[in-house]
Amino acid sequence: MEVIPELARQCPWASFHIVGGQGQLLQEWRERLRSHKNVHLYGAVSPGEVSSYIATMDICLLPNQRQLRAYSQRGRRGPSIAEFTSPLKMFEYMAAGKAIIASDLDVLREILVHQKNALLCPPDDPAAWAHSLNKLNEDRRLLSALGQQAKQDFQQNYTWSIRAQYILDILNICEKGYNYGEQAPFT
Repeated sequence: MEVIPELARQCPWASFHIVGGQGQLLQEWRERLRSHKNVHLYGAVSPGEVSSYIATMDICLLPNQRQLRAYSQRGRRGPSIAEFTSPLKMFEYMAAGKAIIASDLDVLREILVHQKNALLCPPDDPAAWAHSLNKLNEDRRLLSALGQQAKQDFQQNYTWSIRAQYILDILNICEKGYNYGEQAPFT
C-alpha cells in the first residue's frame, strides 16, 4: 500500500480499487487516501467475492515491500515475511489472466518474469510504477500478452492439482530414501 498514494497522484487517469484490510489499519488508509478521488477502498470481502473484483480490473498491482509484516488478529505487527511469502493474490491474478505489475523482489521473481508474464518495479519507486502503469495503458497488446502468459504459466505450473502432485512426488522420493538436500531425480 505504501506506493499507492504517490502512484494515484501520478496517474490521475487510473482508478485504483483496493480490496482487503480491516479495523484500525483500514481506517488509517481511508484517512490517508481521502483526498485521492481515484482510490476506492472496499475493505475485507469474502474469499468468494475476490474473483468478481479481479474480473473488473485491467491491471493488478502487487506492491509488496522489502519489509512485509505479518499481522496478528489483534493487529500486532510480527516479523517480516517478505523473503518467503508467496502471495495467493498473485496466483489469483495469474489465473484470471490479468496483466500484473509487481515488486521486483527475489521471492516474486521465482514466479514472475519481467516483460514475460508481468512488469516488475522497485518496490519503493512510485515513478517506476507510474511508468509501468502508463506503459500498459498505452500498449494494450502488451497488457493482453502479459495477462495471457500469466494465465498460461498458472495453468501449466501452479494449479492446486499440479502443486498437490508436486508434493506427492516429493513425499514419494522421501519414502524411497533420498536425503533432504540431495539432488532429486526430477526438477
